[in-house]
Amino acid sequence: MTRIHHRRPGFTLIELLVVISIMAVLMALTAGTFFRVRTGQMNRASIATINKVQGALDNRVKAIRDTAKDEIRKQSTPAAKAALSDAAGDNDIALTLLVYAKMKNELPMTFAEAKAPTTVGSIQLQPRRPFATLGAGNNSPEESGVCLFIALTNSGGDGAAAEGGLEQQALTTSINGGNYQTFADAYGTPLAFVRNCYAAELQGAPYVKAAASDPYDPSPSHKAATLLTSRWNSPPSRIQPFPLTWSGGNWNPPAAYSSTANHVPTVLSAGPNAKWDADLFGSGTDNLLGFRLRREGSSGN
Repeated sequence: MTRIHHRRPGFTLIELLVVISIMAVLMALTAGTFFRVRTGQMNRASIATINKVQGALDNRVKAIRDTAKDEIRKQSTPAAKAALSDAAGDNDIALTLLVYAKMKNELPMTFAEAKAPTTVGSIQLQPRRPFATLGAGNNSPEESGVCLFIALTNSGGDGAAAEGGLEQQALTTSINGGNYQTFADAYGTPLAFVRNCYAAELQGAPYVKAAASDPYDPSPSHKAATLLTSRWNSPPSRIQPFPLTWSGGNWNPPAAYSSTANHVPTVLSAGPNAKWDADLFGSGTDNLLGFRLRREGSSGN
């Protein structure tokens, strides 16, 4: 009698290894695609947030300039009268001085700036009320972001909401033991802010078409430059509305005021690596820069 041997159903070891290998390859391909898509979505979300906050910042700067222009025209405030006195009655120079003072007063970059009176020549502006709750700062990019959040979500000194909807981008961050709200990118990193950015790329195309010039000096031939330069470059009469730049792990004032430097207020994100690079504005970093995204200043001088 012939015995029939039935093969037991199943897979051989080699077949199992082949299947496992195929599954591993498919999982790797799927995971790579997932992370690329996720990274792209986070980058687009961060850019959208930066553009939104940058737009609100641009609106605030325009409001500051319009208010200063109205005050100079009407000579309606002590600050405007002081600016006119320093400018020997020249409205254009007075407007430049007042704009610089108001920029620092309403858009401080550090807690120390926010809580101290603003002095530009004879102009004296008291600290804005919304900044009164700030504690001790740590001179970090995040500190500038907290100041920006307060500036853009409060109008002037009355504490009323200024830019509706921006609070939805809020993140709580801790600075020297105090908890504050700040704008955040999609990577969960607080945004930073530079009142006037002097990045090297702003001094050429597409940001300027010819010689750069101070965008806050509306006077013909930039008449305010002489007064600003003498006040800034000659201690002890230096004025302090000028931008702070990041170098050596600290915000530092520029070596000197220059009427031929193109500069813009800008919002910054630490980018995908969630770390601030040593050069905040370097072309080789992954930081996301508001002026670059929106081509601020690209219309020329």
